[in-house]
Formats: sequence, structure tokens, C-alpha cells
Amino acid sequence: MHQLVRNFGDMLTWQTGVLLPAWIDGAFTADLPGPTGFARGLTSGLDAVTAGLTLHWSSGDTEGAVNRIKKIKRKLYGRANGACGSCERNRAAWPPPPPTKAFARAAVPMMRWHGDRPR
Repeated sequence: MHQLVRNFGDMLTWQTGVLLPAWIDGAFTADLPGPTGFARGLTSGLDAVTAGLTLHWSSGDTEGAVNRIKKIKRKLYGRANGACGSCERNRAAWPPPPPTKAFARAAVPMMRWHGDRPR
């Protein structure tokens, strides 16, 4: 199994997707549950996986732009440091207040309906 994982890592590192069919055959031959299930999943989109392991393509610029936009939006809404108004309100409301007598009167018939015993 160690060699299968190492070989797949080498395919990722060196972008040698043409070796993928041979790796999948080796995974099926090894008959180990992890690599066999993974190889079975790769066969459903073999062309796309081979292209992903072969072509030099990166979405890093796009991901960086999205991250930058999210950071700006957080700053605009005042949540840049994690302290937002709703978080403070939620913390202040915990633990919840004890139930009122009106709630207890309403809950007892419901508990009886469901077969529970009131405490």
C-alpha cells in the first residue's frame, strides 16, 4: 500500500497522468479496500482525472481573488476580527433562562401526549 500511495504522490508531483491507468490496475491487483475504492472512483471520470494529473493548470489566482474579496466584505461588515454583534448577543443569551410557568403548563400536556412523564 505504501508504494501505491507513493506512486500516486509522484503522479501528482511530476504531473504524469499518463501513468494513471497502470496505477489503477495496480490498485485493483493489490486488492486493498482503501486504494481499490479510490481507484474505482477515479475510473468514473478517468479523462478528467488524467487531464488534472497531466496539464499544468492552477486556480490559485482565482482563489486568491476570492479570498481577498471575502476579507474585504468581512471588514466592511465589521467581522474582520471575529467579534460580530450577533456572536456577542448569542454568548450573552447562554445559558438560556429557566422556563416560565406558562411554558411548563403547556409542556406537560405535550409530554403526556408523547408518553413521557413530567419531572
